[in-house]
Amino acid sequence: MRWMYGQLLLGHIDDVKLFDLATQRLITRKVVLPAASTLATLVTRVRQRTSLRVFEALSRRLSEDQAQRLEALLVVPDGKYKSPLDTLRESPAAWTVTDLYAGLERLKALRTLGVGQLDLSDISSQKRSALSQEGMTLWADTLAKSGVTRRRATLLAWAQYIERQAMDDVLTVFDRYLKGLELRGLEKHRKVRLRGLKDLDRAAKVLSRAVKMLLEWPEGKRNARRAILKQLEESRLKAAVERVDALTHEEVDFPVAWSYAQKQVARFLPQFLEAIPFEGTPSVAGLLEAITFLKSAELGSLEFKDAPKAFMSPVWQARVFPQDGEVVQDTYLLVVAIHIQMQLKRRELYVSSSHRHQDPRTGLLEGAEWEQQRLNVCRLLGRSTDGKAELEALSKTLDTAYHTVLEGLPTNTALKLVQRKGHTVAVLKPLPAQPSSPGLKFLQREMSRRLPFIELSDLLLEINSYTGFAKAFIRTDEVRDPRHDVPELELSVCAVSWTKRHLAGLSALLAQACNLSLRAVARPDIPALTLEHLHFVQQNYIRHDTLTAANSKLVEAHAGLPLVHHWGTGDMASADGMRFVVSVKSLYSGYNRKYFGIGRGVTLFSFTSDQFSGFWGQVVPGTMRDSLNILHGVLSQNTVLEPKTYTSDTASYSDTIFGLFHLLGLQFAPRIADMGSTRYWRMDRDSDYGALQDLARNKVNTALIAEHWDASRPARCRSAQDDLLRLAGSLKLGVVAAPDILKTLTRGGSLTGLGRAVEELGRIAKTLHLLSYLSDEGYRRAIQIQLNRGESRQGVGRAVYHGQKGELRHRYQEGLENQLSALGLVVNAIVLWNARYMQAILDWLEGIGEDFEDGDLARLSPLKYAHINMIGRYHFTLPDDVRLGAMRPLRDPDTLELYERLEAAA
Repeated sequence: MRWMYGQLLLGHIDDVKLFDLATQRLITRKVVLPAASTLATLVTRVRQRTSLRVFEALSRRLSEDQAQRLEALLVVPDGKYKSPLDTLRESPAAWTVTDLYAGLERLKALRTLGVGQLDLSDISSQKRSALSQEGMTLWADTLAKSGVTRRRATLLAWAQYIERQAMDDVLTVFDRYLKGLELRGLEKHRKVRLRGLKDLDRAAKVLSRAVKMLLEWPEGKRNARRAILKQLEESRLKAAVERVDALTHEEVDFPVAWSYAQKQVARFLPQFLEAIPFEGTPSVAGLLEAITFLKSAELGSLEFKDAPKAFMSPVWQARVFPQDGEVVQDTYLLVVAIHIQMQLKRRELYVSSSHRHQDPRTGLLEGAEWEQQRLNVCRLLGRSTDGKAELEALSKTLDTAYHTVLEGLPTNTALKLVQRKGHTVAVLKPLPAQPSSPGLKFLQREMSRRLPFIELSDLLLEINSYTGFAKAFIRTDEVRDPRHDVPELELSVCAVSWTKRHLAGLSALLAQACNLSLRAVARPDIPALTLEHLHFVQQNYIRHDTLTAANSKLVEAHAGLPLVHHWGTGDMASADGMRFVVSVKSLYSGYNRKYFGIGRGVTLFSFTSDQFSGFWGQVVPGTMRDSLNILHGVLSQNTVLEPKTYTSDTASYSDTIFGLFHLLGLQFAPRIADMGSTRYWRMDRDSDYGALQDLARNKVNTALIAEHWDASRPARCRSAQDDLLRLAGSLKLGVVAAPDILKTLTRGGSLTGLGRAVEELGRIAKTLHLLSYLSDEGYRRAIQIQLNRGESRQGVGRAVYHGQKGELRHRYQEGLENQLSALGLVVNAIVLWNARYMQAILDWLEGIGEDFEDGDLARLSPLKYAHINMIGRYHFTLPDDVRLGAMRPLRDPDTLELYERLEAAA
């Protein structure tokens, strides 16, 4: 009992998983198992008591006044159509100054609730996160009808979450609004210069004549100035000089472009500074002084001549303080705003009450906690605490890799060493296409001809019958009896009610994945599919965590099929992005003319395994530029797959990313577009690599790596003790998120000592990858095949996501993530359904005497959808035998079924 309480208090664990863990624990302790119904009842009772304990612990933190303010959020005011709760949930939708003011007002309203500073650290972060997500999704009247303690606990967790989220939203709008001002300023400056070109030409001609006369004046002859002024009037020359000075600037005159934004920034900055409690590292002390100075009194009463100015560059100082005692106030405010934007990006300025902009100096394991975890981390990652031993092993591996390339040069027809700008450069020929064998062509033809036709809605029902993935769709507060998963109870009354709920869930899931309205899948004659019920299910059950749990079930089922193991072992995965235009104003979308035209969009960044299944997804505004998202996905995914090698397009890979992957015992293997400009590194300066000697001209700083690795070092290095292992352990154990790790590795836009050590380690890992890429055609082809699989999977996704021109219509991040997660789940269901029936076709062909090569089986693909009807009315019907586990009959290509289907579709 106590163990189960501990498991539930530490995290948001599903009842079925707790049931399985409890069973395993009893078995390992050789305890005679109670009946399944007894254990299930115990799990349910413990869940209820644990939830009640958490609700009471949270609600007790609230004073009666705070509780009343929170509960007032659920009441719709007279003359309004939505509650204050719904209003406060809404993030700014654009990057305008109006949205910035609205964001500040929202932040102010949330602070008046007075609960942001309550200490909830004794409640697990997963519990708080689950409750806050419930507060974000449930209708206000649904919350109002729940019990008092539960309602207050949910509202408290939600209020703390949304206050931090509101802070992030304000800072995001501020950053993007300033970017817009900068771009508009540059455009205005360009237009002003274009309009003045004629005047500039005339002035330049006058000055040109004066200079020519001066140059042609005979040497030794006096009065050149008088002669020039006689022909060209002095006033005319002065006017020409002034005109040239006014219309010409340095190549990049940053302050001039910003000068158009002074008035706009001066209007909102005082209110912005008053609302945001900035803190910073010692390097931004001058900027913090300026912020404090501006907040100290009303702007009209400030003595700007005493304003701090040490934080700004001499160029800016010349514009803000043109003369002694004179200050251009609007320009001063502009400079402060620009520096705030810049230092937030550099992580030198931070806001503690924010999710994304917290203190960069916190996060890694430290002190006694790290001492306790060090050996566990080393075992988990397969790393030694002895940096010298690690570097010696790496040196031998790198030396072997260089000699492997060198020895294979005579027979490696794809690789050429050429000279460019005095240095050796490696050039690779493109991989030749693999020819298709007769056996592969026969297999592909038979698969296409014999896969049964099916409606997408029926496919989801069949896959749910096979895997039970819809059981992952539960409410945050729902207590699920593990006995519901026992087959003999499927026909009970309770199971029937679950089936109806699952049917509604699958219908809502289909609508999200196909980008359709719920009205398109609603059925007024079926109680589970009425429009009202579908809205309820979508609000309460279809969310990111349940979609992720359901997807894990599909991935696990897919990995268990025999045919799948011909495609891959699950050791490799590719990362790629699928772009979507967002046709409404959204703070979480970005510009990219190549993919979104003149509009804005997002990228669904996801992984595809070498078994074709998709796992983990993240929505990125605009297009992905940061390869840290790859590492974040690696550490966040929770399926049965554990790939060790991750490939991608070139993207924005860096030596630091290679180093982080290596520390975690993983291999980063991107397809680098420009191999010729890539630098190769060596560890031993004295090694002789023959024809590759100049290619390996760069030396890794191994002393810096050792300095940040070893536990026993000279006293001068103690501050960096175990930093590399501590960093890897913090990432692996989830103490710090991958996208936030640059806060630890950078200061002032430059890498810290630890950051440089990771970079040096990454140079070794990158060189090993490059040398394998040069010498091993199989390695290159495996990377290419895996990237092709990811791109082909996007084609299936596009076919599914056909509604509303394939454009997203959600303004907020939760809606974007839920819809695209639903799309990934449905694509995985298609892949699994195809793989099952391809296995059935293969078994049938082998039963009639056909024999196939493993190489041909490995080149089959389940990414087919021509036999799936995704457009039209959705019936959600399933034959009884299929519901009970049977499979549909394979299609006979000699019948008229295909033509009848085509005629019906026409």
